[in-house]
Amino acid sequence: MIALQDEGGLLFRPEFEIAVLVPDGHGRWRASLRDGGVAHLPGECPAGPWVPLADAWVLPQLLRRDGDFWVDPAGFRYAYAPLESVPEEPQPIDEVITLCSRGTGSVSHTDRGDFESPLTAVQAARAHPQLLLATRGNYYNPQRLRRIERDERRHRLVMDDGSSLLVSHKFHFKAAQRLGLPHFFYLEPHQVGLWRDDKRDYPYHLVTAKEGPLRADFRSARHLIACILGQILRYRELGIAQ
Repeated sequence: MIALQDEGGLLFRPEFEIAVLVPDGHGRWRASLRDGGVAHLPGECPAGPWVPLADAWVLPQLLRRDGDFWVDPAGFRYAYAPLESVPEEPQPIDEVITLCSRGTGSVSHTDRGDFESPLTAVQAARAHPQLLLATRGNYYNPQRLRRIERDERRHRLVMDDGSSLLVSHKFHFKAAQRLGLPHFFYLEPHQVGLWRDDKRDYPYHLVTAKEGPLRADFRSARHLIACILGQILRYRELGIAQ
């Protein structure tokens, strides 16, 4: 599972749901996801199944060809070069999504429904070594984790079926460390200036874009202006005519 970050916070995706990883010019890797979403990964590019395409790392089976270009699910384009698909090896996934204390026993939440047990959560978790402890008596399957949402007093671990577990801010550090992260606030190294205005690239020219796409992609004039300036600088770095 790869930890990424977008304007909504932390999100998590299996390797084969990440179509492209490419440097964004700000010390991050821009990730185009299978579902068309865009997120970022600061620091080093993780090892994975991707193959090189110029300065990007891609999963060819998640790209489509458009003339002399490959196009990823988010709409970004890359100069065409022959690529061979990377076979996906099926990974065994435990059906238990969460395992929580209930009274003197426990309840397992699975794709087939909820199953109560007289065993305590600690006892039941011994049969599922991949589960991680979120809070006392409450476990979750990290392979099923998709997002961590934050409000004023707690974090919400959202699973791939929409179910969730709550973790208070006070105790979330231990839960984060079990997942291999220092905390749930953002990924390190954190670049405040980039995230303050959600600066990122878009697969179309912002200056000449029509009103519809801009209203859909931008929450404010400040957000749009920040991304326009960033795109202009990035185009200059890449030698793209504007």
